[in-house]
Amino acid sequence: MTPNARPNRGRTLPALHWLAWFATCLTVVLLIIIIVPGEFVSLWTTETGKLDAWKLRSNALREATRQRHYREIGVTSGAQIVVVEHGWPKPFLARVLIFNQPDQGKLRINSAPWLRVESWFLNWGGSRYLPVSWSDYDNWPISSNGWTIDYWALLVDLLVAVVIVLAVGVSTHRWFRARDNRSWTCQLRDLLGLVTVTALGLGIYGYHQQIRTLEGLAPTAQPPGFVLCNSQLSVGQSYCGPVWLRKLAGNHYFPQFFHHVTSASIRSNANWETCYQELMKFPYLHTLRLPGEFPVSAVTQLEQCQSLKNLQLTYHSTTWPDPTPNPSTPTLNLENLKWLERLHLETLQLEGDQIRAHHIQQVATLSGLQRIWLRSVSADEEEIEAIRRKFPNVEIEILFDWLTVFRSPG
Repeated sequence: MTPNARPNRGRTLPALHWLAWFATCLTVVLLIIIIVPGEFVSLWTTETGKLDAWKLRSNALREATRQRHYREIGVTSGAQIVVVEHGWPKPFLARVLIFNQPDQGKLRINSAPWLRVESWFLNWGGSRYLPVSWSDYDNWPISSNGWTIDYWALLVDLLVAVVIVLAVGVSTHRWFRARDNRSWTCQLRDLLGLVTVTALGLGIYGYHQQIRTLEGLAPTAQPPGFVLCNSQLSVGQSYCGPVWLRKLAGNHYFPQFFHHVTSASIRSNANWETCYQELMKFPYLHTLRLPGEFPVSAVTQLEQCQSLKNLQLTYHSTTWPDPTPNPSTPTLNLENLKWLERLHLETLQLEGDQIRAHHIQQVATLSGLQRIWLRSVSADEEEIEAIRRKFPNVEIEILFDWLTVFRSPG
């Protein structure tokens, strides 16, 4: 061995470049903001699709806490019971919080976020400020009035986070090693990668902005709900982007270019041609409420609404049929609901005392239909149960009718 030779002590891993450490730590912080703070959620319903095991557990936690609080206090009118769900890509923790009333000897008051942005639709009503959820104490899993956890979902979230952190750290480190740790060296492939990522981002932004312009949401901002066609058409917009971006932003209003029209309601057939033509501008429309009898020719236009999955129809005998401007225009009534099969619906809501058992059975035969919601229909429980047995693949649910609560006995 020559005097200058050094003993072979085995290969050692090179130290990470400081920028690689910075990228790794920044990724960890961003993942913590996405995964750990929670979001307030409403009661899960089948409108968002079939309720999975987690959503059922979340609803059960809310109801069990409400009943326990009622037994303890005796009244829940002044209490605000909310559920906060945590986790990404799968929710693993649900906490229930009770505000404005003592529970188990403690009184909880809503905390104030330390980050908030002034609302840009303040002139249309609502709160003056839009809060950033992860800057609010209540959104962090520090305390609760009840909770439930899914350990398998927690494991999935941790594995996803570890994979992302390792991928960022290793790829950044190798990027610097390929340049002999010269941070600002730029190669042709780096330029091509940068151009590709930039083009992809601008393409996504341009795509959504073009749709928003078609929907009438840009360049002038619109409130969450607004009217068109001389107030004959009411539409509502909501967030349609990735969940991780919404959680990272802290409020679904902030990534505004991901907002699209997702629900609409047509009041009458007075201006039906213009209204149904307007619906074709909403590629993200999934929920639509229509007057009971609407022109048959409108079904052809609704076929072009590829995202339409939920349809609500009302047939009350106390309401006069809504005439079309042209009396000779054929309308879709309760006897020819088979026309709806062309729409490939998942949920159909029928409301009104004109709806009989044979009408429900008729729509239960529609191919692809998964759920039928009923409200104030002229069919008893036995008839509906018989239809359930005949069509076990279709979920038939009777919705609560608030009108019966306030209806005068006379």
